[in-house]
Amino acid sequence: MSAGSGLKHIEEKQNDPEDDDGLGDFSLEGVELYSSPTEFTTAKMAEKQSGKEEVEPGRDPKGKRIADSDVQHKQKQEGTGEIVEEITLEGYSGKKKQTGKSSKTVSDSADPLLAKPTQIGEKMGIFVFEMRLTQSNVEEDRLLILEEPAFEHFYPILKRRRALSMNLRLIDPENLSCPVTLLFDPVKSYFVIQGGWWQLFVKRYSLEAMDVIRFYKHVDVLPPDETDVLVNFVKLRNQETMSSTPTQVSENMGIFLFEMRLTQRDFEQGRLVIPLDLILPYFPPLANAANRRNNYSRTIQVTDPENTHLNLLMRFDVSESALVHEGDLWKETFQMFKTEATDMIRFYRPVLMAHPYHFLVDFGSSTPEFKPENFLFQLELKHYGIAFRRLVVPTEEVRKHFPHVTRDEMIMRFTDTRNKSWLMKILFVSHTYMLVLEEDFVIDKNLKDGDVIRFYKPVRPLHTLHFLIELVKKVAASTTNPTQSRNPKKQGGGGGKHSGGRKARKFPLGDCCVT
Repeated sequence: MSAGSGLKHIEEKQNDPEDDDGLGDFSLEGVELYSSPTEFTTAKMAEKQSGKEEVEPGRDPKGKRIADSDVQHKQKQEGTGEIVEEITLEGYSGKKKQTGKSSKTVSDSADPLLAKPTQIGEKMGIFVFEMRLTQSNVEEDRLLILEEPAFEHFYPILKRRRALSMNLRLIDPENLSCPVTLLFDPVKSYFVIQGGWWQLFVKRYSLEAMDVIRFYKHVDVLPPDETDVLVNFVKLRNQETMSSTPTQVSENMGIFLFEMRLTQRDFEQGRLVIPLDLILPYFPPLANAANRRNNYSRTIQVTDPENTHLNLLMRFDVSESALVHEGDLWKETFQMFKTEATDMIRFYRPVLMAHPYHFLVDFGSSTPEFKPENFLFQLELKHYGIAFRRLVVPTEEVRKHFPHVTRDEMIMRFTDTRNKSWLMKILFVSHTYMLVLEEDFVIDKNLKDGDVIRFYKPVRPLHTLHFLIELVKKVAASTTNPTQSRNPKKQGGGGGKHSGGRKARKFPLGDCCVT
C-alpha cells in the first residue's frame, strides 16, 4: 500500500458517518483550548472562539493546498511524470531536549512497549499510554481517565471536531467491535469512556484494582520496501539522541531512520540533497535504481503539518552521489519553518493510522512500582505537622528529587500503595518548602506522631510532578528498610488471588457485540 493510498484511506475514514452518530450538541464554543489538563483547572474560560473556518483559495474541501514545482507541472501536463510518492513534513515543535551531540543514529528505545508496533490480536498498535485501575473503575460501568498522557492523545481529536464528546470504535481480537462514547469535562479535566462493554470485560478477565489497562493506536505498518518517509526540521540548539520509538509527526506517526545536517549551499539555494549511502540501508530499491541510471529522476510529495502538498522532482546527481531537488518551493519551505544552515533534517518511516478514532487496549496484572531502587527519601511526621496538615520538606530533597518544582506554589500528584491518587499543594514560604496534606489523606491514613512517609519515583510517571507515596506506621518504620527488596505481592498489588501473578492479556477492546 502506498502512502498516497494510505492517506486517502485515512481521510475517508475520518468522514465515516458512524463515528458521528449520537454525539448530541456538545461544542467547544466558548472554551479556550488549552494544552494541558492543569491549565484547564487553573485558568478561566476565554472569549468565544470562531466557529467554522472558511476554506482558503487554492485549497480543497479537506483544507489541502497543492503546490507543484514548474518541472513537475509540465510533466503532469505532458503525462510523463513518474509515480508520485509521499513524504510528510513536520515543523520544529520547540520541545526538544538539549544534548551535547547529534549524529546519524538508530538506537533502541529503553521501554520495550514503545520500541515498535505491537501485535494486538490480528492487528497492530502503537502504545500511547497506560493507567492503573482503581476500585471505582472495576465497580462502576464507566472508565474514568485522569492520566495526562490520555489528554495528549484524546484531546486533539475533540479539539479538531470542536466537541466535548465523540464516539470511539474499540475492536477485540476477533474483529468484533462496538462504539463507545468518550466524554470530556473541561472543568474537572478528566475523560470518561462509557458503554456496557466495561463491566463485561471486568467480569470476563477478572480485572481488579491495581491491574493495568494499556491503550494503543490502531495502525497500518508499511511494507519494508516502501520509500515513503516523514521528515522533520530540528534546530541546531535543540538536538537530542533519537530512538526507534514511534514519534508523533503532526497527525501522523513515524519511526526514526536517519538524520542529516543542512549545508550553507543547500540552505541558500533551496536544495534537498539525500546521499545514497544514507537511504541505501532503508530503501534499497530506490538507491539501486538511482545507481544504475545517471539520468534517474522520481517525483515525491512532501506534506507539511498544515496539509500543504509540495510535489518535488528528485534527480540523481552523479557528482554528489545523491538524490537532489532544487527549486523555490523547497526554499519557501525553509522560510516557513525558519530553518537555518547547520539545522538537521530527520527522516522517519511512516506508520499509517488505520483509523483516527480506533484504539486497541490490553490488560495486565499489577507490577511492583515501590521498588527499592526507586526510593527517594522519607520524612517522619510530628504532632504539629499533622495538626496543621503541613509537612516540611528539606530544600535539598526538593531540589534533588523534585527539580520541576520551580514556583512558590505548585500542585503535585502522589499515588499510594492502593493506587489512590492525592493532589497536594507544595509551597515555598520563608525559604522553606511545605507540602500541604489533604484532610482526607490525614483521615484515610490515620496519621500519628512518629509515622513515616516515604517517597518513590514512578516507573512511568504521568507527568513531571507525579510521584509515589507510602505511609509506614511508627512500629514498622524502625524495622523496615526502603532500600531493601521485599515480597513483590506487597509492592503495588491490589490484593486478591490474581494480583501480581496473572499473565498480561493483550487484545483490543470492544465487546458490545459479544453475548
